[in-house]
Amino acid sequence: MNRKLNSGAAWNTVKNIVSVFSAVYATAVKYLYVRANPVRFVEMPSEPGRFQLELPKDDELQRLQNALEEPYRTMVWLARATEVRHSELLGLRWKSIDWEHQCLWIREAVHEGEIDSPKTQRSCRPVRLARAELAKLKQFQALSPQDKIRELGSNLARW
Repeated sequence: MNRKLNSGAAWNTVKNIVSVFSAVYATAVKYLYVRANPVRFVEMPSEPGRFQLELPKDDELQRLQNALEEPYRTMVWLARATEVRHSELLGLRWKSIDWEHQCLWIREAVHEGEIDSPKTQRSCRPVRLARAELAKLKQFQALSPQDKIRELGSNLARW
């Protein structure tokens, strides 16, 4: 295990190798080929800390938004405001917005250019929107010709 880690193998890879060997030895114990599972006593070292990416600052994000044309400007803004996955953002439709309850329903996502369900069952969820955010979406909807932009995420799906 240490040799594998020192050779540059990822911690998860080594953990998976240990798991497979443990399962093999557990089966060998079950069928009385060996008396004990020696892998049960292997102690994995602590998982190394992961490199934390530095998030862009607010002014950098604002500059990005200002440099973009519509509908991309609104999509970047909406991604910032809601923190939804990019696949969920691409799957948004105007009917996803519940204007009455002030939320955005995540029900679909785009994977490999196709509309699909979100990543997990728990990903199907409402995302609360402030009144100002709803007003901005209303304004975007009014400015967007329906024949050009039928769905909120349609243009980005092709991007």
